[in-house]
Amino acid sequence: MLVKNFFHRMNTKYLFSNFHPLFFLFYFGFLLTALGLIVGFFIINAKLQGVHPSGATAILCALLLNVGIQSIFFATLFDMMEEKRSH
Repeated sequence: MLVKNFFHRMNTKYLFSNFHPLFFLFYFGFLLTALGLIVGFFIINAKLQGVHPSGATAILCALLLNVGIQSIFFATLFDMMEEKRSH
């Protein structure tokens, strides 16, 4: 319910009523974080099967997670600043 209302608010506020680039920052942040988690699970699964994933795969996972989480944090910060400015 909370997540559904959050996405509804983002779509209504930043996409439909008044377009704002924060929409992309939120959604790309969620997408990159999800991709980072998928790559992380791939690495863990490969390690459990005895395959040694490359260092580049681990760096890719860390990069996706870091960029995704930072995008979400910055989008949240910019959203709070935008909310203060509108009042």
